[in-house]
Amino acid sequence: MRSKKAMTYRPSPIQSRDHEMTHRLPLQICLLLLLGGIASVWGNADVAPPTFRYEAYVAGALAGRVWVTVDVNDVGYHISGKARSEGLFALTEWRATFSASGQVHEQGSTPKRYSLTQKDNNKIREVSVVDGELTVYKDGKIRGKGAELARFDILTVLFIAPICSDSLDFHTGRHSYVLTRVGEPSEMCRYSVVDDDGDTYHVALKLVERNGLVVPGVVEVIGFIAGRMELVDNP
Repeated sequence: MRSKKAMTYRPSPIQSRDHEMTHRLPLQICLLLLLGGIASVWGNADVAPPTFRYEAYVAGALAGRVWVTVDVNDVGYHISGKARSEGLFALTEWRATFSASGQVHEQGSTPKRYSLTQKDNNKIREVSVVDGELTVYKDGKIRGKGAELARFDILTVLFIAPICSDSLDFHTGRHSYVLTRVGEPSEMCRYSVVDDDGDTYHVALKLVERNGLVVPGVVEVIGFIAGRMELVDNP
């Protein structure tokens, strides 16, 4: 696990933790709540890549939606998608787009590029990782470069890595997460999660098969804020 000094981008100190959670929560729910959800996806060049749509809930109320398209072949992969706040968090006008690409080989996968752009109200925050080097932008201006990162980004971990691994260590460009599986693999894969702020919580994941692919069907997060994300079959 990396030290605090090696951690990635942090918001301005004038932002309170509650304010940051307002902006991070839709992404946490719509994308990062997939923390334990890992899909084994192998594409076919003759078939359009699948898109998976999820709805996220906080305290039983709709909080956001996310769409993820996964294109994988024998030599490489490209993952792209978007997320937005709705319902409970609609007033934040939060939007995000994201992508990841890399190589696929017998030993697994090698990430090459990762990007995340978040927009809320009048602010734009971007992170870009190319061959392991991070660049952080705010409103189009470079705000930081070169922070140490885990080898894998969250999208590669979610959709390319093995299912229900013993442990996971990945980044989102802004924050880092370490997951440790609790118990043996079963219908529900359970993880203990620690983020780079030292917060801990638990994730329970149910995997399902869609179109010959294994994808997260239900993800539940239990911690300071409880959330649930569900796969919607019609994208």
